[in-house]
Amino acid sequence: MKNDYRKIISGIMVAFAVIGISIFSGCIKEENTTHTYAISSGPVLSMFVVDYCGFGGYQEGIEIEWLNDSVIEITTIVRINCAHWIGEGSSNLENKTIELIYEIKGVYGELVRCMCNVKLTYIISNLSRDDYEIVLNPIMNLSNKKSRGINEPNLYFHLKLDKVNYTIGEKINATASLYNFEGFSVNVSTMEILYGTLQIEVITQDNETLKYVGAFVEALPPSITIQPGEIYEFNFDVTKALLGNSSSGNEYNFSSTGIYSIKAKYTSYPYYGDELNHTYKSDIIGFTISS
Repeated sequence: MKNDYRKIISGIMVAFAVIGISIFSGCIKEENTTHTYAISSGPVLSMFVVDYCGFGGYQEGIEIEWLNDSVIEITTIVRINCAHWIGEGSSNLENKTIELIYEIKGVYGELVRCMCNVKLTYIISNLSRDDYEIVLNPIMNLSNKKSRGINEPNLYFHLKLDKVNYTIGEKINATASLYNFEGFSVNVSTMEILYGTLQIEVITQDNETLKYVGAFVEALPPSITIQPGEIYEFNFDVTKALLGNSSSGNEYNFSSTGIYSIKAKYTSYPYYGDELNHTYKSDIIGFTISS
């Protein structure tokens, strides 16, 4: 099996009670999980960015920066169990208080002996510049493990970009990741755009949908085993993943400035008998193209 398009980063994120407490160091980046929202006439959360930034020391605090007289950027670090992850974010304004809401997702009753620091960035537009009190409001949204079938282990699929803002002609690097939060290994199909197991979709500022329309390999993709606590990653260039949408050779040329969004879908097929049979969809990530 070729390894040019895949790698497994092991020994991070999850430490199960049955094997004791592990000590972690460094910072695992999952930067720029971004949600974009439609602009309204009142204050609105226009961007929500999640950055899983490590296991080390935790420092409380909220940083505020006014990008202009009507747009505020608020950054804070929260601490969650490593078996959980951040879902959607939202905000409310009441009088002079801004409530920052973030969703904590996971499986009810599943915890590991590890805590992770998560950096949350809220960009709120159409807001009058003033002094506001900032209040954090975590919302727990845990699923029932018993509702999952035997072919649906506790895996988490995630898409990230290397940053949020790009210029015309710049390479857009992305990483699709599959996390194994179970206490056992899982066999899955490899992530391959050419095999069709990984599908990318970009929505332009003109609401045009861009997908890969190049040639596909007419064969079954190989499988790979993800051990407990491991992350299986696939790195790719978004411009090349949209091959066939323009006449610019082997890649798509983002020639128009504006706000774009991207999402991914990963499907694993049980063609050898013991592979996971399931489809995962990523969050929608927003990014901008400027001149």
